[in-house]
Amino acid sequence: MPTFSLSSRLWLVLALAIIPLLALTVFDFRHERQTATEHILSLGRSLLQHSRIEEEAAHRQVRELLHIMAGADNMRGLDAADCSGLARRLLAASGEIANIGAALPNGDIFCSAHTIKQPVNVADRPWFQQALTATDVTDGHYLVGRISGKPGVTFGMPLRAADGRLLATLYAASDIGWFDRISRNQQLPPGWTSLLVAQDGSVVSRYPDPDIWRGSNFDPASRQRLVAALQRGDDSVVTQGVDGIERLFLLRRLQIANGQLVAAIGAPVNESLKAVERAFILHVALLASVALLSILLSRYYLYRLIERWVDQLKKATASMAGGDFSVRLNDPRLPEELGLLDQRFNDMARALGERENELAADRQAIEMLNSQLAERLAAQEAADQDLRRLSTAVEQSPASIVITDVDARITYVNLAFCVNSGYFADEVLGENPRILQSGDTAPEVYHDMWKTLTAGEIWRGELVNRRKDGSHFIERATISPVRGSDGTISQYVAVKEDISEQRRNEAELATHRQHLELLVEQRTAELAQAKTAAESANRAKSAFLANMSHEIRTPMNAIIGLNYLLLKSPLDAAQRDKLLKVTSASEHLLQVINDILDLSKIESGKLELENQSFAPREVLQAAAAVIRDQALGKGLQVSVDCGNLPALAMGDAKRLRQVLINFAGNALKFTRSGSIRFSGELLASDGNTLTCRFTVTDTGLGIRPQDIPRLFKPFEQLDASTTREYGGTGLGLAIAHHLARLMDGEVGVDSTPGQGSTFWITARLHAPAGSSGRQQPAGAPQARRLSGRVLLIEDDPLNREIGYDLLVACGIDVATADDGFSAISRFQEGGFDLLLMDVQMPGLDGLDATRRIRSLPGGETIPIVALTANAYAEDRQRCLAAGMNDFLAKPVDPEALYAILGKYLAGPESAGAPADGVAGAAPPSTPRP
Repeated sequence: MPTFSLSSRLWLVLALAIIPLLALTVFDFRHERQTATEHILSLGRSLLQHSRIEEEAAHRQVRELLHIMAGADNMRGLDAADCSGLARRLLAASGEIANIGAALPNGDIFCSAHTIKQPVNVADRPWFQQALTATDVTDGHYLVGRISGKPGVTFGMPLRAADGRLLATLYAASDIGWFDRISRNQQLPPGWTSLLVAQDGSVVSRYPDPDIWRGSNFDPASRQRLVAALQRGDDSVVTQGVDGIERLFLLRRLQIANGQLVAAIGAPVNESLKAVERAFILHVALLASVALLSILLSRYYLYRLIERWVDQLKKATASMAGGDFSVRLNDPRLPEELGLLDQRFNDMARALGERENELAADRQAIEMLNSQLAERLAAQEAADQDLRRLSTAVEQSPASIVITDVDARITYVNLAFCVNSGYFADEVLGENPRILQSGDTAPEVYHDMWKTLTAGEIWRGELVNRRKDGSHFIERATISPVRGSDGTISQYVAVKEDISEQRRNEAELATHRQHLELLVEQRTAELAQAKTAAESANRAKSAFLANMSHEIRTPMNAIIGLNYLLLKSPLDAAQRDKLLKVTSASEHLLQVINDILDLSKIESGKLELENQSFAPREVLQAAAAVIRDQALGKGLQVSVDCGNLPALAMGDAKRLRQVLINFAGNALKFTRSGSIRFSGELLASDGNTLTCRFTVTDTGLGIRPQDIPRLFKPFEQLDASTTREYGGTGLGLAIAHHLARLMDGEVGVDSTPGQGSTFWITARLHAPAGSSGRQQPAGAPQARRLSGRVLLIEDDPLNREIGYDLLVACGIDVATADDGFSAISRFQEGGFDLLLMDVQMPGLDGLDATRRIRSLPGGETIPIVALTANAYAEDRQRCLAAGMNDFLAKPVDPEALYAILGKYLAGPESAGAPADGVAGAAPPSTPRP
């Protein structure tokens, strides 16, 4: 084998040092080239992602247009002109849509945003054929429109009748102009291009310079490579573009066209990589120059350095060969690596002298191992003691413990097993546990037990076993497989507990439970009978209250109506004062009736709140306005502070105003001097819920603390003198209490005797979803005269006469009828503008009369207003369900009557009506019936 000199070896080392640098340069070049290529791919995919976003937007636009067109009223009759007008409006409002229209089930186009110059049939179009069986928008298909003449992606959607029958097929063609637009907006790098091609490789659009290259195509070889890549499903291909430049094209099929169109981004790879190749050539040249200079300098330096060190090493090794182990190498001028070799040489020499010391250290290590062995033996002895303690615990355990091998032969039993079973240990060792079977345990239990144990899982269950003396007992058993060091099951351990006594106790408890259930069933039946009796009594009470309301309201209607008419006639002061007192007494009696009905509704749970938009500030101000005149007459000041109440809220303004008027009425009755103050504030708001507080504060008599809890109970007043002096039924505050609870709020009072009281209510209202502003209060109903012919149907002669006078007073031509049959006869005479229909009449009532009139010619449109003494909400619903337009409760408020009439009847065309209401109107010449 030839030998080489040290000089030759040094040259070889320097050459080997240069090779990794060259390899690193080549690797860096390949890495830079790969990075540049990946950058091109990443940029191209990013640009394609923009086309995906625009494609999805175009798809959504087409779906929205088709759904809008399908739901438009213009499509109901399939009128060609209406449909085409709708299509043109949709096309004008939508960008990048080539055409939109509809075709009949046979494929004939009858509707188009563009003018149809000649008949067009699309029955052969894929979108039309797919729409025949579709339920929504079909897939898009790329084609050239037969009407618009533009290429685009056409979608279809069936328009079906309610029974599923196809009425027409709607279509919309998305213009591919969006692809040119996003290509312009993408600002492609120099030399890059974007293409839109069909799946056969034909070019649909190309950017940049779309006008120059429109209609161009790939050469046959390039087109073949592109089509092959599309057929394989590749996402990129290298081929020549339509301008003859080779590019890497990134491909993505457009889902909007069902894959028939492909978006491509082309990058000139060779041009992009030229900079990387130039950088590589420059690096190689620099590396060669630097390497040559480094080799020359290194050779000179290493030759002198290593030659000197090798000479010193020769002398030192010669000394050690002579037995001198004290020789040392120490040249401070050497580099760190050679100095480290000198140190290792010195260490080796030192190690030879320290061999005896190392032998002593070995002996010490052996002694340490002996000590560790002794510790392990002690630990083993402790483990044995733990095992003995465990064995003692198992033996003395109150639970029966049985250990068997894998063949189910008993290998161990503890003392508890012997006590519970009656067997001695030597009688059962080696036996199968089936000697304990009584035959009362279901075979399925044993099957499940062995299935669980053979699967290596723990089984838990109950077994009915037999003792040695033949008696049976129940055991709750937990059987666990025990695995050996190799992981296989080596034995089974069963821990069993005698639960016979527990089962006897459970059976006794079950007997008691059945007895209790029987008692509960009997008591439930008794309660059901009591509930039925209570419900029957409640229905009787409701019927009584409804009848009482009707019987009182009917004469009250005559009293209030006559009183109203008398007040409109010329009177002296004494007469007017007496009539005003009649009005006040009538209103008080009506309020008592309403309070009793409200309390009945509350107790029966039938009172429901409305949920309408209202202005809380106006409710507070309206309550103050009710008592303002009377308060000023007593010398009291009335003030209103709306605070931060919201401008609008959703809730029951009527019931809230009822509570505040009750508070105000009490304040007016019990305040002799001072003031009454109305205030409101917004306590909390979470965006959807508004918690408001309303208060009425007076400077009246005040209330003692011990009397406050009685205030909000029905029919409660502080003492009998209160009723005698101030009047009242004691229902108002009780009703206010219930209404506050229905509003998810509270009601209360803060009072000091002799200083006054503050009654308050909190209500949880809802924020309105949207409102154009607060509602304007309706004008006074008597501010203008009315015209028209009204048929008044009323069975009570007095109420019929009063109604006649009220209607005549506002300029209306009136005819009357006294029951339902005569109402139908009078209606058939014709010429009526409105019907005022009493509900409760002998013979044919108002509900049945309304139904019959609605079935007559002209009866389906005439306004019918109900007049009834039944004021429940369900009475109103029955009237509306029968076909009536509106509802007036008796006793009829004349102003409410005029307001209802004003909704359906126009005023006279002559301008001579007085401005101060019906009181100044001359009665018409219509004769009294």
